[in-house]
Amino acid sequence: MFFLGVQKPKDWTSHDVVNLLRILTGIRRIGHTGTLDPFATGVLILAFQDATKLIAHLPSAKKRYQCILQLGMLTETADRTGATVQTKMVPSDYQHLIQQSLCDFIGDVEQTPPKYSAIKVNGRRLYEYARAGQDVDIPSRIVNIDTLSILSEFEGTSLCSNQVALDICCSKGTYVRSLGCELAEQIGTVGYLEELTRTSSDGVELQDCISMDDLAEMAIGSRSHDWQRVLSKEGRHEFPRCSREVFLDRLMPHTISVEHMFAAMPKIHLSDDESLWLSRGRCVESILHRVQALDVLVAQGMWQEHQLGLVTADGSILRVNPSIASMRTAQLRQSK
Repeated sequence: MFFLGVQKPKDWTSHDVVNLLRILTGIRRIGHTGTLDPFATGVLILAFQDATKLIAHLPSAKKRYQCILQLGMLTETADRTGATVQTKMVPSDYQHLIQQSLCDFIGDVEQTPPKYSAIKVNGRRLYEYARAGQDVDIPSRIVNIDTLSILSEFEGTSLCSNQVALDICCSKGTYVRSLGCELAEQIGTVGYLEELTRTSSDGVELQDCISMDDLAEMAIGSRSHDWQRVLSKEGRHEFPRCSREVFLDRLMPHTISVEHMFAAMPKIHLSDDESLWLSRGRCVESILHRVQALDVLVAQGMWQEHQLGLVTADGSILRVNPSIASMRTAQLRQSK
């Protein structure tokens, strides 16, 4: 049970990355903590095995993005992959106007997700309605934008005319495509995202994520070939891969522990007796008193520096870590 940060490449879906890791590791239960659009790149956090059950309980953390906003055109998807649906003149002083408008988008703001998004309405994802040409009322949501600033370049590359590069630190659930459209509208034009990179998610930074080149090297033991050829279906015949056991051995030094992902959550350290009861699904009074004293909704119960379970202030046990519970039971048997 572990997490893994991957640098998602352009034109891959988040599910494409999940499916690749299923093939390479042989592990079927793999999920992710937040979808990235196919045209976007950057941090994609994967959860393996029982870690998938912890995704909903991860501590709330800001996400960080960098993007290029192309002004003067609007596409149906609000990014570079869609057909152009509107064009409009761009003010000559657009950079100054964007800079002046940034403060209007800081803090809690109401946002309507783009129609091409994975949000479900009446049991169907919005992009399913959009592809079918069906109209549906899209509910707005309140999101939080912590910081928003203009960059002089994007990933070391200079910008073209009518483009603005932005750095955004925001809450989970924020759609940067919607933000780009709203910023463009604010200055009297239209726009879409030409590029988008997630540089931080769930406390994991881009530089700490494994690249596709790294995965290809682990799979064949060499970095001398293009990763797309190596990891493609056809590449399996051209480049012999190592066994899944060997691949997992090579991958493990790059994985992220459950304890690291929950490092921002308050901790209570359990005695042997308390850990025994929690491993059996019971929150005893001594645990409850300490959780309530923290004045938090959720705390992680720690046994021998391992996360044994997640406990709420009312005594509810959200999740017991089955692997650590088994370790606790095995130690108890050995001591008898």
